[in-house]
Amino acid sequence: MAEQDATDEELEERAADEPPARSASKAEWQEYARERAVSDEERAEVDTLTKELLVAKYGVSDG
Repeated sequence: MAEQDATDEELEERAADEPPARSASKAEWQEYARERAVSDEERAEVDTLTKELLVAKYGVSDG
């Protein structure tokens, strides 16, 4: 029964582990990339990348 009681926050956290859809907006990809960046330098780089580069760098390559 505990699984049935999963909060919206828990469900969002699980969903956050997966990258946005390839068709998602660049802003969604930037947000996802910032959450996964391991340094301030990498986070700053996010705004300079194209959507295609964000997908290539932070998306799942083996669908």
